[in-house]
Amino acid sequence: MRSVKYAAILLILVFLAFISIFSIKIEGDYTAIIQNNNKQELNLILEMTNNSIANVSSKLWPPEKFYLVACESDWCYRLFSPFFDKENGEKGSTIFHKIIALNKKGLNEIIISHEITHVATKNLKCAKEPRNPIWLEEGLAVIVSGDDRFSFADFYSASQVLGIDIDYIKNNPNSWQEITLINPVVSYGAAEHYVRSILERSQEKNIGKAIVQYCKSQT
Repeated sequence: MRSVKYAAILLILVFLAFISIFSIKIEGDYTAIIQNNNKQELNLILEMTNNSIANVSSKLWPPEKFYLVACESDWCYRLFSPFFDKENGEKGSTIFHKIIALNKKGLNEIIISHEITHVATKNLKCAKEPRNPIWLEEGLAVIVSGDDRFSFADFYSASQVLGIDIDYIKNNPNSWQEITLINPVVSYGAAEHYVRSILERSQEKNIGKAIVQYCKSQT
């Protein structure tokens, strides 16, 4: 399975190399592939990425090596997110916990930190299933990145309009998938609520240690 994932990553990178000219910069923790030859912008993206790595590392732990693809055009981003829609507010995505793809609106430290958090949780085992609960990964990414676009208050307001049983939602993280089908955007507020509830119950002040402690109790 791992060889298949790395083969897919390699194919994407080779494809990108053939269809356009990208600036490629190899840093210690990652390889940046920028669809822009502007040196000043390249350096700015590298600075934001380095700051984001420091942010995630201080709150969780250092991420493993990854690829960061900064897209200037929609077609570039659609290679990584085929169902990308400008209207849905999507700014970045992470594939296989290894490739971070950003569109033009995602070139800021909050979005980069959000996606790097997904990379950092690659080896986190928080369920008996093959992958961790999505609500856990998304809620953690929202908190670590400091993304204030979502809030449980917003979700609460939306739930009244949509007729969602708020008490059921507040106490049942597994209902998160149901929320995304109703309203994908406000569901991030619910995911943040679930993770903050875990942190509040923990005696650990460090987010990473608190989450690891919680995950041990779930596996």
